[in-house]
Amino acid sequence: MEVLIISRFDWAYSGGHIAAALRYVGIDAECYTTCDCNKFKYPHKRPDGKTVDRALETARKLIFKGDEKIPRSILSRRQPDVHLVEGTYFRRYSRACPKTACGEEPLSTYAAEIMAGTKLAAVSPDLTIGVNLPITVMQHGYPEQPYTWSYPYNTLPLHIPSDPRKKGTLKLQTQNRIEVKHNIPWQESVALKRSAPLYVDQVAIGWYGYAGIEAAAFGVPVAFYLEPQLKKHFKSIECPYLELDITGAGVDKIMSRMSGSSTMAIALSRETYDWTRDFHGYKTVGEKWATYLQL
Repeated sequence: MEVLIISRFDWAYSGGHIAAALRYVGIDAECYTTCDCNKFKYPHKRPDGKTVDRALETARKLIFKGDEKIPRSILSRRQPDVHLVEGTYFRRYSRACPKTACGEEPLSTYAAEIMAGTKLAAVSPDLTIGVNLPITVMQHGYPEQPYTWSYPYNTLPLHIPSDPRKKGTLKLQTQNRIEVKHNIPWQESVALKRSAPLYVDQVAIGWYGYAGIEAAAFGVPVAFYLEPQLKKHFKSIECPYLELDITGAGVDKIMSRMSGSSTMAIALSRETYDWTRDFHGYKTVGEKWATYLQL
């Protein structure tokens, strides 16, 4: 095995997608989870202890994915090459949720401790806010999907929060006409997203995640709240996703514009599809990880 990714939960299957992206470009890679928690029924791989131990010994590169400090059970065998942070302590959920870790410990102190000599990477740029350490941003990977979006008529925009508090769900429901689904398994969630006229990712975190990418991969336009500090990065990658105010307002206005101009809506959908395929596709992400890992 060339690359082993170890993650406790792999909550949104981002580790699984990284491994798949590396395999797409010809690099043998696996993501193993160490916990049974799999709320959204992703196809996790949780092998027995002997298989994990053997992989830890033989893998050329080791990525530890998670915000917690690297467990001694791993450090006793080897030092990970990369610590990939994914949320929780490294994400500012809202203005009311200050960025701290392990109680009152400042994030900068916590981040310095968990690095433990490894390179630090993040799965989305909002995780770098307030961290005065070198962090490489690696975009999420997602397989190419068929273009299936159709012009919206009477259907409502869709929002499926993994955690309503972290996604600003209540604000969205208060401000807009929107369909909200809770606790939906991954495959059912994707089926709902691909038939939505518009997918609303979040109005709290400050960047889009897999929830939005899973919709955009089919050409569904995506709207989300963009953290002001990330506007320069957002512009640099030429992302066509639509911005929302942190108050949650604006979804109705977007739907009105799309319903009023089929030409604009179809062009936006095609641009969303093409950009998502090119920027988040397995080839792009796999090659980026291969270069980063010096494989």
